[in-house]
Amino acid sequence: MHGAGVAEAEPGAAPDTARGVVTHRSSGDGGAGELYVRQQRQCEMRRWKCVVGLLALAALLLARGCVAGFVALDRYLDPFDDRPFSPAAWAAADERGRGPMARDAIRHLPAGTPKERVRELLGEGEPPSRDPRGPVDGYGVRLDHPETWVYWLGCWSGLGPYGFDDAFLYVHFGPDGRVVAAEVNGG
Repeated sequence: MHGAGVAEAEPGAAPDTARGVVTHRSSGDGGAGELYVRQQRQCEMRRWKCVVGLLALAALLLARGCVAGFVALDRYLDPFDDRPFSPAAWAAADERGRGPMARDAIRHLPAGTPKERVRELLGEGEPPSRDPRGPVDGYGVRLDHPETWVYWLGCWSGLGPYGFDDAFLYVHFGPDGRVVAAEVNGG
């Protein structure tokens, strides 16, 4: 009996009732049965590739989300990045008021900024200590630049890398008197 959309088995064929497909038994001569099996394997491989691809995409998105979360948490916890910098506010503030502006102050000091501009923005910094090896910070760590101005930011206890007994803003100058780096550091 023929019905609409129903495959009818031929003699020697095994019906696949779940898919409505009829496969032909073959004696290994490369017939339709082997073709069907090969197509099924290819289809299964495509499914696995899709699953693996989706898992890889999910892992990538999860990793990216974790990195974004850590960056946001870092910015939230950083006590040196809580207020916008302004030269007037910096000049009027004590070390506790300067600390929250320090990272934004660094953003105003890109490499190549002349010493005169640093003086306009931050005022004259203190020179670092010296020992026979050259300039050193308050903890005896050698400073690698020809000249460094030091601005004390006070004592900051905090989570992670932000706990300092003494925190400083270092502005490092090259031999030409221009900024080569600026950093918040301490010990």
